[in-house]
Amino acid sequence: MPVPWGSVVTKHRAGPEGGFTLLEVIAAVAILSLVVVAWLAAMGSELRVLARAEGLATATALAEDRLAAVALLGRDALPILPDSLRGGEFGEPFRGYRWETETRSLPGKDLVEVTVAVSGPAGRQALTTVFPSPGIVVRRR
Repeated sequence: MPVPWGSVVTKHRAGPEGGFTLLEVIAAVAILSLVVVAWLAAMGSELRVLARAEGLATATALAEDRLAAVALLGRDALPILPDSLRGGEFGEPFRGYRWETETRSLPGKDLVEVTVAVSGPAGRQALTTVFPSPGIVVRRR
């Protein structure tokens, strides 16, 4: 059959060198975008967990510091602590962190329990230890 003059003739070749169809390309892009979104969500979650762990590690170190300050005070000051050790806010570079110290005598055990709780951006971390009650003789060998 003759082709009219000026018209373009194309032949569609089926087979392995035919390339991808538009539907196949759209499906591949959709699958790839799902994988990328899942990967980004996992990375975001990992970064949040890392930031929380860093904040709790800082709070733990600050609570250990406050417990050391109570230990340096001596057990004769227990169970009633001075106001400077009962609570407060940390200065730079730990702005945003505060601490509270609680003491209580353990009945029948001649011990005083000291709990230091540090609150910060990542949450609250509490450490507890015990000291001999005042008036108890502690012998060291």
